[in-house]
Amino acid sequence: MRHNSLVTPKRQPYDRGMGGIIEIAMAMLRQAERRTEIAGQNIANATTPGFKRHLVYAQTATAAEDFSDIGLSRLREVRDRGGGKLFATGNAGDLSVEGSGLFAVRDGDRLMFIRSGSFRRADDGTMRDGQQHVLQTAEGTDLVVETGARTIRADGIVLQSGREIARVGVFAATGVDDQGIPRDGARPEAASGSVRQGMLEASNVSTGDEMIALMEALRRAESGQRVLQVYDALMDRVLQTERGVE
Repeated sequence: MRHNSLVTPKRQPYDRGMGGIIEIAMAMLRQAERRTEIAGQNIANATTPGFKRHLVYAQTATAAEDFSDIGLSRLREVRDRGGGKLFATGNAGDLSVEGSGLFAVRDGDRLMFIRSGSFRRADDGTMRDGQQHVLQTAEGTDLVVETGARTIRADGIVLQSGREIARVGVFAATGVDDQGIPRDGARPEAASGSVRQGMLEASNVSTGDEMIALMEALRRAESGQRVLQVYDALMDRVLQTERGVE
C-alpha cells in the first residue's frame, strides 16, 4: 500500500472517513489566516527603522497523527535578517552596518547581534539602546565612552578629543539565528562591514512582496472553501441516497 507522504505510515488520515476532508480544509484556512496576519504585520512596519520582515515557509509534516495537527504546525516562521537601505538621521548615537556584518550588544548575561541601533551614553559611560542593550567593542567588552562629542569611523574606531579610545565590533552573521542570538553560544568572527555613524537602517519590508503574499493567502483560503463545498455536496448526495434506500 502506498502511503501519503504527509503522514506517518502507522495512521492514515483517510481512515477517519469523510471527516478528514473537513480537517484538510480547516488546516488550509488556518494557514491562510496566519499568512495574512504576518503579511499585515510586515506592511504595518514597512516604515519602522530596523524592522526585519517575517517570512513563512510551508513544511511537510512527518509525524502528524492526523490532519488536525498540521494546520499552523506546518508553517515555519523566520525573520529575514537581510539589510535595508540606510538613511541619515543626523544623530551621532545612531549606528548602522553597511555591507555584511552585525553589531554585538549585551543583553544581561547574553550576547545579541543587530544591524543598527540608536545608542546613548548611560551614567556608567556605556553606550546603550532603548532596550538597555550595551554596545560591544571588537575585543568583546562593553564600549565605555567619555562625556562630550565623539566620532566613530567606518572601521569602528571611536575618537574622542582626537584620541582613539575603543573600536566598535562588527561581526559575521554566521552562526546567528533569525532572532540575533548565537547558536550554541558561539561568538561570531569579525566581519568586514563598515560602521556608519548618524545613520539608521530602514525596514527591509517590500510592500510588493507582501501584497503577493496576501494574494497567495487569499487563493489558499478560496481553495479551503472549495474543499468544504465539495464535502457539503458529497454529504448531501449521501443523505439523498439514504433517503432513497429507505
